[in-house]
Amino acid sequence: MTVPQIEPGYVRTRRGRLHIACCGEHAAPPVLLLHQTPRSVAEYRAVLPLLGARWRAIALDTPGFGASDALPEGASIEGWADAAAA
Repeated sequence: MTVPQIEPGYVRTRRGRLHIACCGEHAAPPVLLLHQTPRSVAEYRAVLPLLGARWRAIALDTPGFGASDALPEGASIEGWADAAAA
């Protein structure tokens, strides 16, 4: 079995830029990984390739953490949910 490679990238939203790390086939069912606060996608570096063997594993740095832009209005659960929906 080939281990999928982690693909780093960014998604632009109306509130700023989100850093993401993805693994797996684009057509595979997605699974979204959200890190604990105050952490980053680095928490998932070891597990992303394992999940990517079956799903499209997508980890994101919530706004203001890791390499994602901070929310202009400050941190909030609503802002993080909006970012995850993007």
